[in-house]
Amino acid sequence: MVFGFCLAGSTRNAQMTRKFLSLLAILYGLIYFFYESWYHLNFGQSVLNLSIDYLAIILLLVAGTVNLKASNGEGHLCGAWGFTACLVMRAYAWRHEAAGLGIEESKVMSLLIFAIAASTVAFAASLILSFSRRQK
Repeated sequence: MVFGFCLAGSTRNAQMTRKFLSLLAILYGLIYFFYESWYHLNFGQSVLNLSIDYLAIILLLVAGTVNLKASNGEGHLCGAWGFTACLVMRAYAWRHEAAGLGIEESKVMSLLIFAIAASTVAFAASLILSFSRRQK
């Protein structure tokens, strides 16, 4: 049971879970886009780092949109959420290392903890959803 939906249950529950994960991907992607753009403009993040973040954003938006329109887009969601979860975990690890060197990163780290939780749970749910579809 994830987000109140049974992933391996009825077709209706799977459709509700797929739609929820799709809408979550789109919302997360939009929030991520505005936050990363703001961070880049205010703190001068490198264009290379920004482009990797934008890649995750594009994956989330495309996967969410494709999955809303098609009934077999769980793999897209799974890939987008998996990439985003790994990227956010790595960003947290960089901040954690910087904090160990005395650089203040606690505000960003607090936000990243939430991002890790959301993206990891969504990745796990989309992975389970894609496997349950294959077994049918």
